[in-house]
Amino acid sequence: MHRILAPALLLVGLVAADIARAQPATDPLAELRTHPTISDDDRKVLQQWIETRVAAVQPSDAAGASQAVQALRDAVQGATPAFREAYVALTIKAVGAAYRKAELREATRLIALVNALAEPVAVELLAEALKDERIGVRCAAAVGLTNLRAKIAITGGKVFTESMEALRQAGKGETSGLVLSYILHAINYPEVVPNPPEPKLNVDVLLDILDTRLKAFDAGTARIFGADVTALKVASALRSFMTDADRRRTIIAAGKMLRGAVKAYASAEKGPTGVVLPERERRDTELLIREAEKLLAELLALGGGAPSITREMEKVDQTAMKIKYTEWADKLKAAVDLELYLDADAASKPAGGG
Repeated sequence: MHRILAPALLLVGLVAADIARAQPATDPLAELRTHPTISDDDRKVLQQWIETRVAAVQPSDAAGASQAVQALRDAVQGATPAFREAYVALTIKAVGAAYRKAELREATRLIALVNALAEPVAVELLAEALKDERIGVRCAAAVGLTNLRAKIAITGGKVFTESMEALRQAGKGETSGLVLSYILHAINYPEVVPNPPEPKLNVDVLLDILDTRLKAFDAGTARIFGADVTALKVASALRSFMTDADRRRTIIAAGKMLRGAVKAYASAEKGPTGVVLPERERRDTELLIREAEKLLAELLALGGGAPSITREMEKVDQTAMKIKYTEWADKLKAAVDLELYLDADAASKPAGGG
């Protein structure tokens, strides 16, 4: 899966390469950019200029596409608020009509262009792009919603709820670990604003995505990836906004993820330098164990009394890791009355046992 994701991530950064491109010698928008109001005639000129350059973003002319993207990015520099408002709306409309039919590279560039405008009015388009079948396009849309969090929080209202509902639906169905990580980052509003507009909605969206992800952990088919770690970090950031019921759901989610990670790590073959797992899988599993223990200690208010699988993992002592996990399972049984032992008959002690 990661071999597929790497090109997609590279595509998201393509627009950055356009910054070094020079603007054309003449600027047909120079006067229009100074207008305090935009008339219907001005709008027609602007629309034609934008649509011509959006249409120029074609795979057959890489140099021309780069020039067009750079011109579209630079057009609002030094412009009046009226020009900027009209320009952003017309650019979003033109990109919305073009990216669906464009090739992957060009579609990703166009969505990244919208991201560069950094305006909450783009939320509707980015929400739609989250449904695209192409990983690169979905990734660019999720990056855009992540970068817009502070402005969306200020705008609030329908823009905020529309963004969160789009992230909920996208996150529940996302199969790419990379895209899911960005979707989860986009939910983490406490990272950019101390008081999100409706923090309970952030919590609900996160927990709905986690519930979907847990189906694979319950079935024993989960392939652990970095997005799982991101999910628990976001849960930690949102924990002060959780109800008791939310905290219970989060404890169960972290416990199931911890169990899955310990199973994978403790059952792996042990080599001379550690467990034998693909490098990225080993790293993500180790990070998930660390983050799950940290979150559970926070939610259960264990302080220094929390078991440490991480310490035994650092020694590559797989047997000790299982023993420490049983201690966690005992605490989880006492906290949420749910048996999350490694095996059905692994519970050797009553709930809360020492």
